[in-house]
Amino acid sequence: MRWKLDKFKQRLVFVPETRDEYATLYKNYCIDVIDLILNETRLDNPYTQLKTLQHEAPDIPENPGITVFLVHNMAKEYRSTYSCFNENPEKKVKISLRGAHFIGEIGSYSSILQIKKDGTIEFVRNNHTIWQNSAQLPYNALIVTIEETLHIALRPHTENAIRNELKSSAAIRTNNVEQIVEQWVAVEEALVGGLVNVFFPKIVSRYFDNFPSVEIKRGLESKMRIKKYRHLLEGIRVVEKYGLPGNSGNLYLQPQQIQRDVNKSEK
Repeated sequence: MRWKLDKFKQRLVFVPETRDEYATLYKNYCIDVIDLILNETRLDNPYTQLKTLQHEAPDIPENPGITVFLVHNMAKEYRSTYSCFNENPEKKVKISLRGAHFIGEIGSYSSILQIKKDGTIEFVRNNHTIWQNSAQLPYNALIVTIEETLHIALRPHTENAIRNELKSSAAIRTNNVEQIVEQWVAVEEALVGGLVNVFFPKIVSRYFDNFPSVEIKRGLESKMRIKKYRHLLEGIRVVEKYGLPGNSGNLYLQPQQIQRDVNKSEK
């Protein structure tokens, strides 16, 4: 018997939050967290709307701002068709398989790197982000709004670092590009993690009298098992070193120096 893959399709699907009271509570929490982060950092508000998805297929707005889609969970659904045959390929049996699995991404905000034939480097950023209100660890669900807001703020600096390193490279190969992008994404994750470490206690104290410190520890440990979070502890140290606006330093005026400090741990 022989076989070949004829078709393969996949798409993102979401599980809506069907509890109206919980959906409203989570949306209000996200708005509250965004306000605190923007006030603390003096950043402009990048969001145009926060929308809780129910059963409709969302329309992606074309405006320059960012839309936040709030869901309960996210999954990838796939459908594949295989042809099975023997020595005579005209006599075959087709088998279709369909399945889905939860992707485990509590928040996501993407930008796409494009290298044109003339060597021009461009980044195309998504104008939406998806946040889910469920996670295996409560800490990870509570910090998603902080994380994604900071990712959006730091992404232009990460893109500039990638662009500068690619321009200085003798030759651009797929493997080299992937390594450079992965390296700077890890740096961005470290800085965001360091900032979350500062902001989360201020935010969680509004909702819980004594949020268990063991939950924070478990959340950090779960991240450090993933490769892209390998600089997380260094990111926490660097943020503590430079401080926040109004304190000993101004983190947001020194992104390149901070990125170099975090990046030293890889080299």
